[in-house]
Amino acid sequence: MGYDFRVESTWRTHPKFILLRQLYGSEGIDAIFTLWAFVAEERNKGVLENMSDRHIAAACCIDPKNIDPSEFVANLVEIGFLDRREDRVVVVHNWDKRQPNIWARGEKNPVKVAAANARWQKNDDSSFVKTKKKQGVENADAPAMQCMGSAMPHPIPSYLKSLSLAPDGERARELVFGLMSKSSPRARPKAPDKWPAMLLGLLEAGHSLEEIERATRFALQDAFWRSRILSAKAYRENFAQILDQAVKAEEPDPGCNEEGRGQGMSVEAWEALKQKNKAQRQFADEAVNAKPP
Repeated sequence: MGYDFRVESTWRTHPKFILLRQLYGSEGIDAIFTLWAFVAEERNKGVLENMSDRHIAAACCIDPKNIDPSEFVANLVEIGFLDRREDRVVVVHNWDKRQPNIWARGEKNPVKVAAANARWQKNDDSSFVKTKKKQGVENADAPAMQCMGSAMPHPIPSYLKSLSLAPDGERARELVFGLMSKSSPRARPKAPDKWPAMLLGLLEAGHSLEEIERATRFALQDAFWRSRILSAKAYRENFAQILDQAVKAEEPDPGCNEEGRGQGMSVEAWEALKQKNKAQRQFADEAVNAKPP
């Protein structure tokens, strides 16, 4: 199998080749190219170890009857094609710089090795995280499995009685998923593993579990919000608005309190008026929150 080696396009006018041509003519030019081909094939490091001047001349296809091998090698060293080390071993001049691909043949590139190791490490870490997440879902305790409707055959009571001693974010997830399952058993929250961090962010922002429960109950009873809180991102983005509407819905209507009750109005008419005002408020909220077509 042959190997390619590099030669600059300006080699014909290079001073080294001019000197070599003056000394040996075209035979000298053929000799140096033949030597490079030999080195690329047999001595990829450019070190002509265990080779005498006669052997080097033979690798150049020099006929010792016409050209003295020792003189020929000495001239190549003087011109700069070869270097002689202190231990008298002859090496090709700047072979590692001029022919880096040949010089590194059979060795692993440290840059590529480091990149490959980093890539494998990243893949291993990713696989480890995925495995841990899967194990976390499979090995979660009963309250944590409340996110799955099939694992909740019984209604989930209020968090004041049933929440486990899990971290705050997971406890909040138990509360929200429990309310979702109780209100709509077919509801399936998206990406359950993202909810604890999101709910923990709400708690750290100053909200309480009571506010989270209040907002969740209101959203599950509202036709507009019911399907818009199934992902952690949507829940977090709409939480403030949902909580505000939930608080307003629990406040007494100043136009329908006992003090403002019309004189002579029957109980049935009074209740009908309150229901009408409540329906008007709900319609106004839906109109404000509705997405444009």
